[in-house]
Amino acid sequence: MRTSLLVVLIGLLVACGGNGGGAPAPQGETDTDTGGDPADTSDGDVPDDAPPPPEPCSSAAATPGTVITASGAVTGVKSGATWSWKGVPYAAAPTGARRWQPPAPYGCFESGTLSAIAHGPVCPQLKD
Repeated sequence: MRTSLLVVLIGLLVACGGNGGGAPAPQGETDTDTGGDPADTSDGDVPDDAPPPPEPCSSAAATPGTVITASGAVTGVKSGATWSWKGVPYAAAPTGARRWQPPAPYGCFESGTLSAIAHGPVCPQLKD
C-alpha cells in the first residue's frame, strides 16, 4: 500500500510540474540564474540539448478520485472520507529481457486510465 501511495504522490508531483505548484520563492530569495554550473537547471531553464518532454499517456483530466500520473490517469475508490488507489504498478513486469534487471518504467496504461479500485494479485507464498 505504501508503494501505491508513493506512486500516486510521485505522479501528482509530475503532473504538477514537480515545483510545488509554482509557489513563489520565499521572501528574500529570488529565482534568478546565479551563474555556476551550466548544467544546473534548477531555475527552470532547459538546456539546448535537452530531449523533448515525453508525450502524455492520457488526455484525461484530474477529477475527484482520478489523478494524472506519468503513465496515465488513475481512478481510485472512496471509502468514507478517504480516497485510495490500489494495485498501481510502480514498474514494468520483470519478465523476458527485464528479468534480474533494475526496475524499468511502467510506460502508459493500455486504456489511458487505470482502475485502481482493488489490490492486484499477491505474490506466491510457500506453505510450511
